[in-house]
Amino acid sequence: DSSDGITSGAFDFVGIAIHEIGHALGFVSGVDILDGNSPPDNGPFPSDAFTYVSPLDLFRYSSDSAAQSVIDWTAGGTDKYFSLDGGTTEIAEFSTGKTHGDGQQASHWKDELSLGIMDPTVAPGVTLTATENDFLALDAIGYDRVVVIVSVPEPSSMILSALGSLLLLCRRRRHQH
Repeated sequence: DSSDGITSGAFDFVGIAIHEIGHALGFVSGVDILDGNSPPDNGPFPSDAFTYVSPLDLFRYSSDSAAQSVIDWTAGGTDKYFSLDGGTTEIAEFSTGKTHGDGQQASHWKDELSLGIMDPTVAPGVTLTATENDFLALDAIGYDRVVVIVSVPEPSSMILSALGSLLLLCRRRRHQH
């Protein structure tokens, strides 16, 4: 229960699980393939060295790429951002690469800006929270938001209902014999 915060020195298990589920749902970047497979001293492979582009990469821009009306699918230190309108509007910054970028995998928001649950690092005692940025990114790659209202009966009413059903069953059996 993180409603009262996370104990100092402990990690937000639920938040970390949601973060990892975010990756499983597609919050990933092909830029990590370029960045992670290229030698640290030779610079990142060129963007045409591999053909793995994720759906999220289709919303990855830099100021240079937006000016050319193309995505920025490169590893390196150039600032990258999430945009839904062809790079015109910057919604949130992406990390730029573990080896050749800012030190964090490109499949995350920029570190330590409180952009969402897809932040690349978490400190003990910190509660992770999904933000509108996370939901917009998942919407962009094909997921729909669904509001689910679940009515869970209180335990006392469940017990009373079960007891009532049991009494009716017993009464029926008594009348049948």
